[in-house]
This record gives sequence, structure tokens and C-alpha cells, in this order.
Amino acid sequence: MIQNKQKKNLLLLALLATFLLLSSCSSSNGQTAGWFGGGSTSTTSSGSTNGVTLEFVDGNPPSEMFKSNRYNFAFVFKNYQKHAISDLQMKLEGYETSYVSGLNTEYSISNIPKATDTAGPGVNSELVAEGVALDGFEGDYNFNPEFKYCYTATTTYREQICVPSTKNQCTITVEANKEQNGPLTLTIDAINNLEDSVRLDFTITNSGSGKVVNECFNTDNYANEYSLGSVKLGGNEGNCEAVSGFQIANNKASFYCTFPRTSGDESYASQISVEFSYKYQQSLKKSIPVRDLTQNIK
Repeated sequence: MIQNKQKKNLLLLALLATFLLLSSCSSSNGQTAGWFGGGSTSTTSSGSTNGVTLEFVDGNPPSEMFKSNRYNFAFVFKNYQKHAISDLQMKLEGYETSYVSGLNTEYSISNIPKATDTAGPGVNSELVAEGVALDGFEGDYNFNPEFKYCYTATTTYREQICVPSTKNQCTITVEANKEQNGPLTLTIDAINNLEDSVRLDFTITNSGSGKVVNECFNTDNYANEYSLGSVKLGGNEGNCEAVSGFQIANNKASFYCTFPRTSGDESYASQISVEFSYKYQQSLKKSIPVRDLTQNIK
């Protein structure tokens, strides 16, 4: 029994020593030095993938409507992106249009403010369809409109990284912070030294609730393109190439960029910033029962 207890105590001491050793190897901001790819990984991030959301003022429309009665549809668009929206288009589908009056099948919004860290999302609540009524059918009717809306979105990405040495080794600590905004998100897959330049490999992922389109409300969008804007490492623009064209396929895309080395042969800290734009389409569905009160009159 005594020997068993001694073995257990020795095992506990060994585990504790291993834990302390691993803790001492970690940097204070959650990153560890290593070889690229592999590389340092960020532990904190901030941003939003919501893009633009659509909701309605409470009771406008109500959860239940009555045949021939008139109601208001008060639209509220919330923009979670760090740029204003000036080209939002909306199209209504999914119902018999001859039953509905007071509600157009197409609308446009040209002024949704950008989101800010202090005020939150930018809001536009100017669009109100007044006096909407449903009629022309027998008995009750289930009104199922789908509100499709489409706009130009922009993803912005910023992260401090370790640029590896000419031996492809990273020996410094960088701040573990990453900021990005937009329904398409970006990740760095690898950072590698190439003699007198540095190559970064990126993957784009559709993390929002909608889809990338070339043309709004077109069902034949096959090559859903994005436009790569500024890509900088420090103060240098990257020379960028797409792996298979600048388009989103199966909600994914890949590209890489090369940059000149700027700080000798050893590893050094720098900041990568990326911006790219695309058409993004989202939708909201509602189901509103429309009651015919005349059915109860005999």
C-alpha cells in the first residue's frame, strides 16, 4: 500500500512539473513562438459577420391579419459593417401578388449608415409600406412573403503577425489580436519566407447567412466573384494571385500574396491588412395568417 501511494505521488509530481514547464513556454499574450506554416495563432478576435439584417417594428405588420383590413409594414435595416450601404435592393416573392395591395414587389434603400464601436449598427427605418391589405381569396389565406435583399458588402481584416526569418523561423512575440468585419471572413493559412520576399496564403469563408452573387436576384449565378482591394503587409502592397480565379465556390475561396522583406534576415512583427468587396444577398421569410371573419357570419 505504501509503495502504491509513493508511485501515485511521484506521478502527480511529474504531471505538475510538466504543466509548469508548458506554462513557462507560453507567451503572456497567448501565443507561442514556432515554425511557419504552423506559426503563431491568435487568441482574441473581434468583428461581425451579420452584414445587413432586416426586421420590422413591433406590430407592423402584426402576427395575424384580417381580410380586407389595412396594415403598415415598417422595415428596419441594421448595418453591422464598418462602411455605409448605398445600393441595397429588395425584392418580394413567394405569394400571389393579385391578392395584395399597398405593398410593392421591389424597393431600394440608399442610405444605411455604417456601424460604429460606440453606437453599434447603423440603422435605417425610413421605409414604411402603408395601408397593406389582402383580399380576393376565399376563406383564410396564409401570407408567406420572402423579403430578398442584396447590396455591396466589404470585408476588412487586420492582424499583427510574425514575419519569419530567412530560415522560416519565428522567435518573437506578437499581440494576439485580430479584427475583421463582413459576412465573408478571412483566415491566414501559412506565412513563409521566399528568399527576399514573404508569402501569405489566405482562405475566404462565407460565415454570414446569405450568399455571394454577381447579379442580385439572379438564379443563374455560377461564378460569384469578389474584388480584392488593398492587401498590405506593413506599408507594402502585396502581389496577389487567386488559386482558382477570384470567385467564391461552395462558400470558399483561396488566394496568396507576396511582399518584400523589410527588416533584415531575422523574424520581425508586422501588420497585415486586407479589404475586398462583393455582392451579397440575404433574405427574411415571414408567415402571417390572414383570417376571413365573414366565414363566421351565417
